[in-house]
Amino acid sequence: MPSTFDTLMDELGSPVLLEYVGEPLTYTPAGGAGVACTGIVGFEEDEEEETLDGRRRKRVRDVSLSTDDVAAPALNATVTIGGVEYAIERVVSKSATFTRLALRRLSALEVTVGKYRG
Repeated sequence: MPSTFDTLMDELGSPVLLEYVGEPLTYTPAGGAGVACTGIVGFEEDEEEETLDGRRRKRVRDVSLSTDDVAAPALNATVTIGGVEYAIERVVSKSATFTRLALRRLSALEVTVGKYRG
């Protein structure tokens, strides 16, 4: 049985938290239509991963989504934040109110322009 605090947080705290610190994003299941929702978005960070060809940098971030918006996120789905598309790498945690996801950026970090320097 949930505590009084958990009940109040679910009913009152979570909606207010999303209203004040949440950012708009789109959750898109593989082969499905996107769902516009609000999430608490973490900072984008660099990570290095070992490959057969050496090390490779990737950009990752976490996002917490309301379970009312996305009840069962799929690992083959994507999340778009500010026009940047991210793949869901794993479900970090899940509660009655929020699901926290680890995301990996799919788009390029830099775009080179031919003859930029002359």
